Amino acid sequence: LFIMTSSEVNMEDVKDVEASTETGEGVTGPEDVEAETSPDETAQQERAAKALAFKEVGNKYFKAQQYYEAEQEYTKAIETDPSCAAYYNNRAAALLQQTGKTLRAIADSKKAVELEANNVKALVRLAKAALRRGLFDDAICAAKNALKVSPTNSVAREELKEAQLTQQRCKRAKECLAAGDTRQAQAMAEAGLRRSPESKDLMMVKVECMIVNDQYDHAYNLTNKLIREYRSDVKLLYLRAQIFYHMENFDQAINHLQQALMSDPDNSQCAKMIKKVRKLARFRQAGNDAFKARQYQKAVEEYTKGLELDQSNKSLCSKLFCNRGTALTKLRKNEEAIKDFDKAVELNPDYGKAYLRRAACLVSLGGVENLDKAMHNYNEAEKHLGNSQEIRQGKRQLKIELKKAKRKDYYKILNLSNKEYSSEAEIKKAYKKSAMKWHPDKHASKSEEEREKAEAAFKDVGEAYAVLSDPQKKEKYDSGYSLEEIEQGGGMGGMHMDQEDLMRMFFGGGGHAHGGFGGGGVRFGFG
Repeated sequence: LFIMTSSEVNMEDVKDVEASTETGEGVTGPEDVEAETSPDETAQQERAAKALAFKEVGNKYFKAQQYYEAEQEYTKAIETDPSCAAYYNNRAAALLQQTGKTLRAIADSKKAVELEANNVKALVRLAKAALRRGLFDDAICAAKNALKVSPTNSVAREELKEAQLTQQRCKRAKECLAAGDTRQAQAMAEAGLRRSPESKDLMMVKVECMIVNDQYDHAYNLTNKLIREYRSDVKLLYLRAQIFYHMENFDQAINHLQQALMSDPDNSQCAKMIKKVRKLARFRQAGNDAFKARQYQKAVEEYTKGLELDQSNKSLCSKLFCNRGTALTKLRKNEEAIKDFDKAVELNPDYGKAYLRRAACLVSLGGVENLDKAMHNYNEAEKHLGNSQEIRQGKRQLKIELKKAKRKDYYKILNLSNKEYSSEAEIKKAYKKSAMKWHPDKHASKSEEEREKAEAAFKDVGEAYAVLSDPQKKEKYDSGYSLEEIEQGGGMGGMHMDQEDLMRMFFGGGGHAHGGFGGGGVRFGFG
């Protein structure tokens, strides 16, 4: 039962139900001779008096805003005397104050007009009720008829104006929707719904606009109101299926489409959509199954099929991009994976899991720039997922990797592709090759700029070997220690080593590799 506050009650309605029937008829003066009445007339008078008593009780309930109780009393009056227009009119007033009873109010108002064609109050109430339901032609007709009977009636004039304006808004909303201007269409529909809150046409336009504008939760709530009254409406079932599809509830989407096809088996729109939904469900499940089975290439292929089938479902595509990106990382295709994670976040900026996966992928790619981006992604993931253990561990490891990235990359300097897994022999061989390549004597005849470059590279080669050839220093380096921290640990005479001494360790004799290099030693160190 919908009960309105005193401030919401239309005072015209209160005035309407205050009216009583004339009591002058049948009253005799002291000199009148009492007329004889037939049994039928007596029974009719008794029914009229009884009905009037029910109406008076109903009026008291109405004034107290107890509209359901008022409705019941007016119903008793109608059942007792169904020929009185006032009882239908009063019950219509009570029905309009309750949710979901507008159609009954319209029926009562029409009955009152049928019994009393020039009943202005019944005509105005009919106009109000019809406008609420979005029955614009009926509302306009009733208001005009009321004005024919009472040309100066301000309430009838206002109802006519509102009915015509709302009808124009409904027409404009449909035109904007057809033209693809869904934002303007939705604005027009919402303006119309302020006076016609039960208009099916306006609500349907608003639902279609909200679907296009990705407002699926609001669209779902609005269709819940509609579906109670229009359970078999094919268009409404189709719109509901679209909403469930975009909310990734494929089972409900298929269920609604099946219901629509039962009512309209030849509906190609519903038939086409149900095929698409079923295909997408299969592709997504096949991709998930392949990923679980560690068949990552197959997973990539299945997710790709889903993405190629429909790009309109942003929520689903965002997840498919994220899933495909995760499969690509397993295949060590990190650059391709980053592109998929980018698309996932673009489609759904609140997708915390995509930020998390992109962060891990950026860490794998390495480099200061990528690692800085990874930290930003971990922070975004934390906003949406909370401070989970995975995020905390990822950020801790990332800080270590950032520390490493900001140091000289000794593995890169020596061209050691196995990095921390390089053996002692591999490190020695790489050092020998790089030292020979950059020894200053080999670049003595080149330009000053090239000599300076060679000398710097030669120094870096020596530093790299000084750390990586020492098991303790290498362990610290691999663990993310800064070069200053490693130097403080001592060993091998600190980080300062004569490059010529290193050369003699490999080639022997005065620091001349193969007797081909001359010149003094180059000293180097950190700091």
